[in-house]
Amino acid sequence: MEQSPTIRLVSHRPWENELRAANQVTVRSAEVSRRFDVVLYLNGLPVAIFELKRAAARADLASAHAQLGTYIREFPMAFRFAVATVISDGITARFGTPFTPLHHYSPWNVDDDGEPVRPADRLDNVNLGVELELLVDGVFNPERFLQLLRNFTAFDGGADGYAKRIASHTSTSPSPRRSAPPSQR
Repeated sequence: MEQSPTIRLVSHRPWENELRAANQVTVRSAEVSRRFDVVLYLNGLPVAIFELKRAAARADLASAHAQLGTYIREFPMAFRFAVATVISDGITARFGTPFTPLHHYSPWNVDDDGEPVRPADRLDNVNLGVELELLVDGVFNPERFLQLLRNFTAFDGGADGYAKRIASHTSTSPSPRRSAPPSQR
């Protein structure tokens, strides 16, 4: 009797997965070599790629987004498993997918209870409320990231093929214990 086993590369239980972040990851082809600022691996699969600019370098989110576009054109297979991309100019930070247009990149501005938080609000003695810190804590909390991966990532067909979409969770006004619903990005 022939059997077809199911192999799950990612568990829905956070403790059964291994998340590792690596900085300055070099990717090479025969023609070009590039260095990704940060790559987040989930069980060895590159699921998030960060492009970080320094505020002092006068780079902005648009230049970080353009740099990701260069990487995608030169190394499309490096983004095959990428669910999220993060761009930061050293002050602001936004997330989307490898296919998200710049104007659809979103901040993460709610805490674990869904309450709005603003950058520069000191959250506690460790967390200073910097946008990148809020985004990493919000999007890449292991349980939440697995939920985003499993339940809030979609593939949309278009003239150029399929594109990934990921829900964002932002709130612009406080509400009692609930915040604005996720919107597709």
